[in-house]
Amino acid sequence: MKPAWLLTTLALTGASLLHAQQAAPRAIPVEQDNTPRAIPINPMPAPRAEVVEEPNKPTGPDEDLFDYGTLAYAQKDYTIAAQTYGQYLSTYPQGRHVPEALFRLGECFRNQNQPGNAERYYREVVDRHPKSASAANAAYWLGVLSYNNKEFKAAATYFGFCEVRTAEPKVKLAASFYKAESHAMQKDYKKQLEALKPVLAAKADNPYLERALVAAATAYQNQGSNAQALPMLMEVIQTTQDPAIKSDASLKAAIIQSELKKPELAAGLFEQVVNDGTLPGEQRGAALVGLIGELYAKGDYDAVVDANNRNSFLLPPAELRPRMMMHVGNAHRAKKNYARAIDQYDMIEKYYPEHELAFEAGYWKVYCFYLLEDKGLAASAEAFLQKYAEGHKEHEFIQTARLLVADFHFTRQNYKLAADAFAALDISKLPERFRPSTLFHKGWSESEAGRHNDAIASLSQFIADNPKSEDLPKALAKRGLSHKETQNHTAALADFARIIKDYPQSDALELAYYLTGVIQNDQRNWTEMVTAFEALIAKFPSSPARAEAAYKCGLGYIELKNTDKALPHFRMAVKLDEKNYGNTGTQKILLCLWNKKDADALGKEVDSYRGKYADAIIPPSLLGYLGLTYFDRKDYNRSAKYLAWASTPDAPANTDPRIWNYLGQSLLEIKSYDDSVKAIDHYLADAPDSMVKAKALLTKATAQLGAGKIDESQATADEGLRIVKDGGVQGQLLIVQGDALLAAGDKLETEGNADGAKEKWLAAAGKYVTPSQVLKDDLVTPQALYKATQALERLGEKDKAELLRTQLQREYPAYQAP
Repeated sequence: MKPAWLLTTLALTGASLLHAQQAAPRAIPVEQDNTPRAIPINPMPAPRAEVVEEPNKPTGPDEDLFDYGTLAYAQKDYTIAAQTYGQYLSTYPQGRHVPEALFRLGECFRNQNQPGNAERYYREVVDRHPKSASAANAAYWLGVLSYNNKEFKAAATYFGFCEVRTAEPKVKLAASFYKAESHAMQKDYKKQLEALKPVLAAKADNPYLERALVAAATAYQNQGSNAQALPMLMEVIQTTQDPAIKSDASLKAAIIQSELKKPELAAGLFEQVVNDGTLPGEQRGAALVGLIGELYAKGDYDAVVDANNRNSFLLPPAELRPRMMMHVGNAHRAKKNYARAIDQYDMIEKYYPEHELAFEAGYWKVYCFYLLEDKGLAASAEAFLQKYAEGHKEHEFIQTARLLVADFHFTRQNYKLAADAFAALDISKLPERFRPSTLFHKGWSESEAGRHNDAIASLSQFIADNPKSEDLPKALAKRGLSHKETQNHTAALADFARIIKDYPQSDALELAYYLTGVIQNDQRNWTEMVTAFEALIAKFPSSPARAEAAYKCGLGYIELKNTDKALPHFRMAVKLDEKNYGNTGTQKILLCLWNKKDADALGKEVDSYRGKYADAIIPPSLLGYLGLTYFDRKDYNRSAKYLAWASTPDAPANTDPRIWNYLGQSLLEIKSYDDSVKAIDHYLADAPDSMVKAKALLTKATAQLGAGKIDESQATADEGLRIVKDGGVQGQLLIVQGDALLAAGDKLETEGNADGAKEKWLAAAGKYVTPSQVLKDDLVTPQALYKATQALERLGEKDKAELLRTQLQREYPAYQAP
């Protein structure tokens, strides 16, 4: 800080600090031996005037009258003295004492506090009797009166007159000094310095020397000649015994040291004045302002706060207080004591609303609310703008305050409010350093707030104006997203392609790959989509979009008829994000395995899927494929499981009849007879008479027999035999009937009804005869032969049974009896 403001504010010229309550320093005259003298510090009592006996003194009434006036004057009887001198002047207008009488008459009026009358007689002496001894004294008093009336040009003239005419060395010094002061008050520093030369040259018996040194130094300061001013001030500081003069010199020397960028020396001098308890409080307060300013300039913010706290009882001049409070507030802000800083700024605004710093304080208060992340920031900024925006339209603080509000909302991701705040900004009026980031954040907020056309405009300007910005790839990504939202896919893809090509190391690369994939997916450009998403997966293994990318790659490969490449992508999606892709991804895995006809892997996947998800959805046709595949492999347990999952018992008509047919057969094979019957019944519900229906009836009859339902089995077989009249199915139906009769006979035998049993066995043998003797079928005939031998043996016809056994061995040697 260059504290020229301190010099200007205090008007540090002459004895200004000694008379801080007056608008201008006053010359203080005294009398001694009938001669007026200006003694500025410690005025002496007025001396007595006496009648002097002169050798060869003329006699006469005129001399007696003048002596009488002088005697009254010496006794301070100014009224009688004035009357006597007046009588003398009117009676003896050419008398030899006229100049002195005029001067004494002026003195009488001055001592009676009638400066106007006094001035009139002093002027008459100077004008009418310029060469008289009294003219120099009268001129001095005219200088004093003019000076104290702020008529400094006239004062300089009168003091100059006195300086030339007086024979008294001390009066000459006083006149020279006050002539210099008069020039100083007119800011004519060149004449001031010239007038001070004789005062500065008089080293002995000179009561004005120290003050003259300070005055000369001040003049040099005002002319910018600090090199000449500083030694004078330091001389005074080191030699004077007068505290007031020393403090005056110290203050001015401190200002020079500050301007010379020597804050340590400046602060030390300011602190000397602050700590001098003999000085007036306002003077110490002024020094405190300088001290705090220097400490702040050094960046010693702790010392600023400490100095302010230790000297809180000092009250600087009113015009300096806002400056000091600003430094203290700024120091608190630098120390991150934002609440304390706000207190200082608030006092400036409240108590000094017209001061030039009130506006600045208002801004920094808003800034501290911003740093505190205070929810009252918006209200504080709005109050600041309402108060100052009109009068400071072009000032950067106005736009910066708006920027703080916008940034406040931006950092909290309140993008709608941020976009509104950015819209109120005139970015062109912000400091240059803020413009790029402001434009970037403005576009970002607009995009997030759904104002995509505005976002495109803002981001396009940012991209054009800042081609080397590190935020450029992010701006391209955000603009591309807004292009996507406005359905300008070509422009969006161009932005993403530029990121991929020119900024392969940027944070925006991930988003570029992702959104490219999304757009290509929407446009059904499967190859391009897969390329983008596979690049995302490879380059960003920790990307939160990796599961989605993998899933969509799988979908893309399915569209491209490449199941082998689709399958691992679906598995990856399920592994990475089971919550979102566990169900749907597994469904796609099932479809891929089904397409590959990998029944074993498909079966395992189906089992795991159904075990993990209560809401698992599997196409019945896929389950049917598994059931039929395992049926063909004679793995009837697994076949029955998958076919059962493919069926809808509550709405059997919704199930493919073939599922019911093969489910019934699988259940029969695993001896789940009742369930087999139910499944076959669902199939038979709408089955037309045909060979397939007959086979289904065969399955049902067999299952009924397995369940011990002999009569129902025979009835079902009869129904089948009404459909088929020959062939293997007929033979199997007859065998089932034979088995039913054989079982019925066995039951009767157990019950002790031998005759009834033989009747059933005989009937059974009859059922076996046709398929064993008439039908030639490698599956049915040997089975019928074997069963016929069992019936004949039960009837005791061993010979017939042996003949059939021989036939069986001869014709079907590979047959193995159950």
